[in-house]
Amino acid sequence: TSLSSEMTEFGPRNFANLGMNQGWNIGTRWVADVGFERSKLLNTQPLSQPDEQVPLASGSLAGDFSSAFFGLGYRGKDWTVSTRTQWRNSATEDRRALIGGFYREPQAGHGFSAELNLIDRTTASAIAGFDGRLRLGWARRPDGSRWIIYNRADWGASRQRGAGLSSATRRFVNLLNAHFRPNVRQELAVHHALKYVRSDFDDFRAAGIVNLLGIDWRRRLNSRFDFGLHASWYKANSLDVLDSGFGIDFAFVVAQNMRMHVGYNLTGFEDEDFRSARYTAQGPFVRFSLKLDQASLRDILRR
Repeated sequence: TSLSSEMTEFGPRNFANLGMNQGWNIGTRWVADVGFERSKLLNTQPLSQPDEQVPLASGSLAGDFSSAFFGLGYRGKDWTVSTRTQWRNSATEDRRALIGGFYREPQAGHGFSAELNLIDRTTASAIAGFDGRLRLGWARRPDGSRWIIYNRADWGASRQRGAGLSSATRRFVNLLNAHFRPNVRQELAVHHALKYVRSDFDDFRAAGIVNLLGIDWRRRLNSRFDFGLHASWYKANSLDVLDSGFGIDFAFVVAQNMRMHVGYNLTGFEDEDFRSARYTAQGPFVRFSLKLDQASLRDILRR
């Protein structure tokens, strides 16, 4: 349980939370967990909405909600599968979600993963929506190899309907990263991203394909410092748009298995679907990289 206070665009808000999580081990391979949460506004004077037929741009008036989930997982010899069902009900929105995950490592250094997210929602303003995403990933990182390859493909769809309007968006995004280390001091990397987006707004339809190509080179100075150069080319075929970016960054070790990168892009561009893969916007940036494996996760949990 907890009591909290925050300042929002509607003024001060005090609210209370109550929640519980419980997990079980079923035999040696099955796990299950269940939980719920309840949040209640404590303000004495209710807030008003300018137009009840128009949803808020962000946030909510009260924030009261009730949520619950149930999860089930199974771990085999070289594969793992998990699933979770969630419900969330509030005065402004009702949401139901189904989440599933799968991972298999058929041999050492090769891994395959799959993730499914389905979310269905309805709002008090009679606007309903659906979001779905299927993500497939593959990694090749055998011990002793100079090559490391990652690939991730996302299929996504979203739909909104109500208030006399309807819209739908479908997208496919594929991210490929290949790293080559010729020696202990140098590293080369090639990144390629492909995106296809189709959007329908009533009778209007738009579609396009975007390509991104990136090249990185890094040089290790000593056990704590290194620097790198990176370049990117961005092309939107349907809009006849061609952009490029170039930058430099310096990295140093701030903690075990953690590095901080400080850099500057002389030229750049922005794309929300490629932002998580590499930073391409013009100007200064700071980012962190964290190395995780069985040993590092064990050390974190022990702390």
